[in-house]
Amino acid sequence: MLAARSSGMLRAACRRVAKAAAPLQARWSAAMSSATEGRVTPRSEDYSAWYHDVLREAQLVDSSPVRGCFVLMPRGMALWDRFKADLDERIADTGVVNASFPLLIPLSFLSREADHVEGFAKECALVTHTRLHTAEGGGVEADPDSALQEPFVIRPTSETVIWDSFRKWISTSADLPVLVNQWANVLRWERRTRPFLRTSEFHWQEGHTAHATREEALARAQRMQVVYGDVVRSCMAVPVLMGEKTPSERFAGAEATLTIEAMMQDGWALQSGTSHFLGTAFSDAFGVKYSDAEGESRPVWATSWGVSTRLLGAAIMSHSDDVGFVAPPAVAAHQVEVLAVGKGEALQAATAAGRALVQALRRGGVRATMDTDAKSLSGPGGEAASGGASARGKLSLGKRRFASERRGTPLRVEIGRRELEQGWARITPRVALDREACELAASELYELSGDVRVAPKHRWTMSDVASGKRRSMAAHGGVLAAKNQEAGEGEAPEMNIVLPGTAGKEGPEHFQMAPAMAFAALEAVHATLLMRRERQLKERTVPVASYDALKAHAAALARTDGEGASAAALTGPAFLVAPWKDCADNERLVKEETSLTIRCLNAGAQGPGPEDRCILSGEPATHLAVFARAY
Repeated sequence: MLAARSSGMLRAACRRVAKAAAPLQARWSAAMSSATEGRVTPRSEDYSAWYHDVLREAQLVDSSPVRGCFVLMPRGMALWDRFKADLDERIADTGVVNASFPLLIPLSFLSREADHVEGFAKECALVTHTRLHTAEGGGVEADPDSALQEPFVIRPTSETVIWDSFRKWISTSADLPVLVNQWANVLRWERRTRPFLRTSEFHWQEGHTAHATREEALARAQRMQVVYGDVVRSCMAVPVLMGEKTPSERFAGAEATLTIEAMMQDGWALQSGTSHFLGTAFSDAFGVKYSDAEGESRPVWATSWGVSTRLLGAAIMSHSDDVGFVAPPAVAAHQVEVLAVGKGEALQAATAAGRALVQALRRGGVRATMDTDAKSLSGPGGEAASGGASARGKLSLGKRRFASERRGTPLRVEIGRRELEQGWARITPRVALDREACELAASELYELSGDVRVAPKHRWTMSDVASGKRRSMAAHGGVLAAKNQEAGEGEAPEMNIVLPGTAGKEGPEHFQMAPAMAFAALEAVHATLLMRRERQLKERTVPVASYDALKAHAAALARTDGEGASAAALTGPAFLVAPWKDCADNERLVKEETSLTIRCLNAGAQGPGPEDRCILSGEPATHLAVFARAY
């Protein structure tokens, strides 16, 4: 039995929250049940509707009967699973081990750290009873005889319950550091929800560490911020700014919060991950001390850090277009879709060749599928439930291409009579490739092939790097480099793939060539997506010298639900960098007057100059602040 509080005051508060959130929830439900035959609203017409349409058409998420909680559909869950696998390895590489802690936290635990409880008090859901019984008027209700003596909080985050365990695990310096990570779902009763970007329930990882010294803890927090920036870049093809939050934006109970901030296509910021230096607040609250070599009792220093399914929203909103979803290759449910075309015996032959290509790609580590199998929401090894060639015959080739694009699959390969005769087929990327990005991707593949110790830049090459298959990596780079040379000046290369078992391509080397060709194309797509977003971040991050200039830029970014993103919002200044003297009152004033918030301080470790003065107070600046509208 869940309740926000048993008091009438909190019940009234919950009703107000539900009333405020109802329009957004209704909007999402309407979007999911829309019968507009797959129309995706243009970004310039209604940006919020565009985002919802992209999610619906790609079948990433569905509504649920619980306000603010959404269903991750198989294709959406595949994105999270791929990202999770990569990040889990990176976290383990820093010496952290996985653990699991209870979903339910005693209510009294939250009150032990005053700042922490204040930060989460309005978002907590409580378990107050242990069973139901039949109500007099029918249905069921909480059995009053089962009321808990102390309610439990459904975890909004796990610092308190984890530090209760640390209290039992730590006694001497030999027990430190303690480095644990947990993959879990959490619940925060959000007022305004939007799929992936802000939801009441979400999936995440939360790392928690205990250290003997302040310096060790601070170094850990900084290290995890870098890990997050790297994984978002390499998995999601999203560049970020890295900096520190202002005191008023810190995590509840933290001494410092480090953040990574991504810029969406409309210029708004999305906080994509945080790493917190917690000082000794939690060790003090839970009585955690350790004895040093001299037997002296010392405080334990703490960090916590986490990223969530919000990163899926970052990728979706960063790369998708007015056609629909664009999946980053590293996390795409399927990286290649194969379409067999033709009629009668020609279609049967094309289907057989397509399935042979799919199997060759899968053996080489590429997530490939026939397009009808992708439509069925089956896994990478599944087959279409609705029936092969006969099912394909119901849709025109144009509609099948369109459906593949809506699913966001990075690469599409079409096989017909001509492709069977020549023994190769053209690879069609979901996005137009950038020549400069393709050249960069080729050089990076060679770099990876030259040193197996280098940290992998892309998930789909990790197994090659880890096992030392340098020849395979060099082959990927060689394919892409050769294609770059074939292309005209300034043109992106045309990518092709061999069809094993056709037109004299029966040898085992052809089954090895197909994955190399696909990997090269995937590298090119990833590099293109990343370069686009890097260019946007660089061009739209601008300095401002006065408060009036800040307000003028803020007006161009303004937008409410139901409005499209203006040309200025899609192309103009978005991240506004200004000299700033830290002051909570002035920060609040800027937010009230412009709707801008400080996303981070001293991004990229760049601080103010000796002559810089705060744009609002005129006093000597203590930081360079990045202002932006934010989700």
